Amino acid sequence: MTIEGRVVLITGAAGGIGRVLCKMFSELGDRVAGIDVVEPLKIHGTAITLQADVTNSEQIEHSIEKVIQTLGPIDVLINNAGAADDTPFEKLTHESWDHDVQLVLRGNYLTQRYIIPHMVKQGKGGSIVNIGSVNGHTYLGSPAYSAAKAGLENLTKALAVRYGPLGIRVNVCAPGTVWSPAWDERVKKHPDINERMKRWYPVGRLGTPEDVSRAVIFLADSKNSFITGTTLYVDGGLLAGNPCLIEDIYSENNDFSI
Repeated sequence: MTIEGRVVLITGAAGGIGRVLCKMFSELGDRVAGIDVVEPLKIHGTAITLQADVTNSEQIEHSIEKVIQTLGPIDVLINNAGAADDTPFEKLTHESWDHDVQLVLRGNYLTQRYIIPHMVKQGKGGSIVNIGSVNGHTYLGSPAYSAAKAGLENLTKALAVRYGPLGIRVNVCAPGTVWSPAWDERVKKHPDINERMKRWYPVGRLGTPEDVSRAVIFLADSKNSFITGTTLYVDGGLLAGNPCLIEDIYSENNDFSI
């Protein structure tokens, strides 16, 4: 499905989705570099791991140079770092707003700002996949995060148009709810949260890091060279419609027997 031996840089590599991305890209034969703000322990599948804050320009520039020196020119960038504050808008602090917006927008800006010139210089094109969210399309809580993810989609389009003639593709993979260790604290407070949430998904379940990773691998594949500037929703049908509302209104029509 993909050319072996690419150099793939993944941010947010120590998180639930990030670790699976590292593992699955390495299984394709790629050389994977992982960046995370926490000191990354050994992440399965990575050839090199670096500690860096994606919102810090000096740290990111240094990390990218280190990856290039160690592994060679970067062929694929996966911008996965992000966080969401669920505080209601009227209670949100300025600091919390700035944190989410900086992490999503400034972080994505900086990595692409430093990597794209390298891709242009090497003359082979490249692929960038920004991890967005269904929150970038419609409001599902986390106002700062939602606003930032919406902005990320437009940044992606701008870069896709600007650098498409040079063979650099830029896309968004936008997941719905993805079940990962990040949900552990919520489960402690609300043990039934999984059952309640999956009712909103037409496929009847929440997403997994593997679901997201497979979509990212597809977008990063150079064989899909006509796909750029777009958003691939990996959301189990969440944005297609509201099964809970339909069930409440048309409950008598939910018999699938023929």
